[in-house]
Amino acid sequence: MSAERPLTRTERRATLSASLAGAVCAIAAAYLLLVTVPGMRAEERAFRTAIPCRSDAVDRRCLRPEAATVDMTEEVVSGKSVRHWLSVTQDDGTRHRIEMAVGGSVWSNAKPGDRVTVIYWHGKSRFVDAHNLRAPTEQDPRGNYRLPYSIALGLVPVTALCLWIAYWYGRRSRTSPLLSPWQVAVPTGGALILALGAAATPWLVHGAWMPLLITAGLAVPVVIYIVMASLAARREWKTTDTYPVRPLTSMTEEIFGGQILGDVPYAVSGYTTLIAGPGARFASSPDPTGKFARREAAPTLTALRTRPPYRTDSEKLQIDPRAYVVECVDGDKKVLVITDEKHAPLVMGALLPKPGATPGTAPAAPTVP
Repeated sequence: MSAERPLTRTERRATLSASLAGAVCAIAAAYLLLVTVPGMRAEERAFRTAIPCRSDAVDRRCLRPEAATVDMTEEVVSGKSVRHWLSVTQDDGTRHRIEMAVGGSVWSNAKPGDRVTVIYWHGKSRFVDAHNLRAPTEQDPRGNYRLPYSIALGLVPVTALCLWIAYWYGRRSRTSPLLSPWQVAVPTGGALILALGAAATPWLVHGAWMPLLITAGLAVPVVIYIVMASLAARREWKTTDTYPVRPLTSMTEEIFGGQILGDVPYAVSGYTTLIAGPGARFASSPDPTGKFARREAAPTLTALRTRPPYRTDSEKLQIDPRAYVVECVDGDKKVLVITDEKHAPLVMGALLPKPGATPGTAPAAPTVP
C-alpha cells in the first residue's frame, strides 16, 4: 500500500474527533486541577480551622450554633440513590430542610419535637448535633475536592490517548491499513487502565500530592506494558496480516451472517446472510433463514486469503474490527466476503478454485509493520 495515499474518510473523522476530544479533556482537566480542586481544598482548610462564634459575633467565618426543634425526617428514594432529609424549626421561627450526608444515628434517632443544634458556617448548615452525637450534612466541605480531583486525574491519560490517536491517524495511519490497528488498540488499553487507577487514588489517600505521586508510580508499569505489547504486536504483524484459516467444506448447507462487497452483481446492499454447503453455490440473502431472494455468486469467484478488516474496505459500512475478511477475485475484479472467525473456514472452503474456472491473478497481500 502506498505511503502517499490520501486519508480515508474514517481516518479524517478519527483525527478530527480525537483532536476535539483531547482538547476538551485537556481543558477540563486543567480547570479542575488548577481552579476547582485548589478552591475546594482552601475552603476545607478554612472550615477545619474555624472556631465557634462568640454570642455577639456577626462574622460568617466562625461556627455558629443554632438551637432548633425537629419537625420531621424524610427518606427520598430516586432510582438507586437515597437521600435523607431533616426538617427543623429554629427558636426564632425559621424553618430549614437539611439534607444529611448519610442517614446515621442522628437522622435515624431524631423524632418530632426533639431538640437539636445546627452548626452553620458561611450561612450554610454543616453539622447537626443531637443526643451527644454529631452528623455532617451534605454541605460539609471536607473531602468535597475528591470527586473533581478524581475526574481530573482520570482525564489526564485520556487526554494523552486522544492526542496520540489524532496524531497517529493524521500522520502515521498510512503505515497500517487495519481497521483496528495495534498502534491505537494497545495504548488505548494501557491508558484506560491508568485512568481507572488514577481516578481511584483521591478516594484512597488524603492530601493533594499523594494521589499525584501514586498516579506517576502507576504510569511506569503501564508505559512498560504499552512498550512490550507494542513490540510483540509489531513482531506479529511485521511480515503479513493473513490469518491462518484452513478451508472447510461442510457436509450440510450452512447459513450464517456475513456480506459480499465488490463491483459484482451478486454483491447486494442489505444481503447480510451467507449460504455455503454441498450441492449449492456460495450465495447471499437478505433473509436470516437464507430461503428468500438468494443471490448466487459466480462460479469464478475464488478465495485468496483471510485477513482482518481494513479501513479502506468500505467507507459506508460499519464493519466489526473483529470480523474476518476473505479476499477473493472474480476475473479481474476484487471481491470481499465479510464474516466472523467461526465461519471464515466455510467461506474459504466454498470458494476453493473450481475446475474450469479462470480466476484473476491474486493481488499482492499488503504487509503491516
